[in-house]
This record gives sequence, C-alpha cells and structure tokens, in this order.
Amino acid sequence: MKDLRTLFKKYNGKLTMEQISEGIYFCIENATNIFGDAYILIKANRFPRALSLLLLAIQEAGKVNILKNMTMISTKNQKLWKKEWKSFRKHETKDFLGHNIKTSSEFNDSPGEYFWQQLFYKTNNFVPEREKVRQLGLYIDYIPSDKKWWSPNEINKKMVKMAESEVIKILYKLQMEKEIGFFSAKALKIYREEFNNFHPEIELGKEYEIEDFGNRLFGLKGPYKKYLSRLIKEGVLNKIPDNLTISGKHWKEFIYGQD
Repeated sequence: MKDLRTLFKKYNGKLTMEQISEGIYFCIENATNIFGDAYILIKANRFPRALSLLLLAIQEAGKVNILKNMTMISTKNQKLWKKEWKSFRKHETKDFLGHNIKTSSEFNDSPGEYFWQQLFYKTNNFVPEREKVRQLGLYIDYIPSDKKWWSPNEINKKMVKMAESEVIKILYKLQMEKEIGFFSAKALKIYREEFNNFHPEIELGKEYEIEDFGNRLFGLKGPYKKYLSRLIKEGVLNKIPDNLTISGKHWKEFIYGQD
C-alpha cells in the first residue's frame, strides 16, 4: 500500500456478497494469526501481552457475525450500513459476538440455554469489563480503591489459559464452518434469502419450554432447516464432517429425519 493514510479513512458504505465473504475469510485468518502470536508469548511466559492478544483474537472472530449481519442490509439503506460498520469497529460489540461463537459451540444441544447464556454474559457487564482486561495487559495504571499501582505483570498463567481455551473453541468452530463452505458468497446469499424475513413471534406472558423458546429464536424449526437443506441440495457445501450435530442431533437426522 503506497499511502498508509488511506487506512484512516473509514469506509461506511455497502458491500457485495463476494466482498462480505472475502472479509469473513480474512477475519478468520487474522484471528488465527493473532492466536499464533499469543501462543508464542505463552510459551515464553510473557503472559500479560499474551492475554491481550487472546482477547483481541476473540474480537476479530466476532467480526464474522457482524459481516453475516451485513448480508441482510439493503444496498440502499446507508443508515444501516453506517450502524453496522460502527459495530465492526467497536471493541465491546466484537467481544460479545466473538464470545457468542464459543457459547454456541458449548450449548449446541440446547439453543434455549445458548440464548440465556448470551443474555447472562451481556447483562452482567462482562462485555465492557473484558475490554478493560485486554487493556490491563498493556498499560500501567493507578488503582484508587487499592491505593496502589497496577502492573500487567500481575496477570498469571491461569488467567491466560482460560482465555486460550476460549479462543481455541471459537477458532475450531469458525475453521470447521469455513471448510464446510458456510461462508462462500453463494452460501451467504442463501442465508440472506432464508433469514431476511425471519422474525420469531414470542408472546409476552406466555410460558415456553426452554428448548421451544430457543428453537423459535434461532429458527431451528423453521428457516434454519430449509437453509441447510438448500445448501446441500444446491451443492454449495463441501464435505460435511460425519460428527456434525445441530441442536443435539446428527445433521442428517436434523435435516432429513434420519440417522
């Protein structure tokens, strides 16, 4: 790039499906590379900066979901494009969406529990706190309540290992979905077509079983099955891992009702 100053001009316009797909691939690659750098620091017992990089990798992974959201925006709706680009550059939003990838892999068998875990993480103020932790791995600061200086050297191996485990789960899920073909331009187009008008009806005051509630929110009993069926029928996906499960069922059973 001839002039680095062009990087400071933040783009806020529309993207084609091909550009969104390409952006997702780049985000996964960059999150993986950041994790690799963090791993080198962990092996060298350089825990403070390793922790900051691990949390940064989670944020970079979170951009994948933001880009998927962009598939739903009309090319004419500049207001929504600007809003989504703001999310693309906001640390707290990226962390929340990156964390959601890990949660979705842990609670694949229970979409209802996945929803409540999302809500718990967001309402308990973990999102801004994690961004503060990322910065604590980089800077000296004075803690007025303790009347002492904070040094990043107080970050220990145990704290880093917890973040490392989270990043591994996130990257494993993203790499698997990438290899299957979920992020190709054609797959994203089908995703938009099936989910663009999906607005689950949740009646206030009505009692729901947690599984039914989760299935409604994530479309597992509606557009999600049709979306996956189209990906397979139209030859969009690559080889699907035999152990892939959806909502606790083998993928063939979920889509076709067979083992």
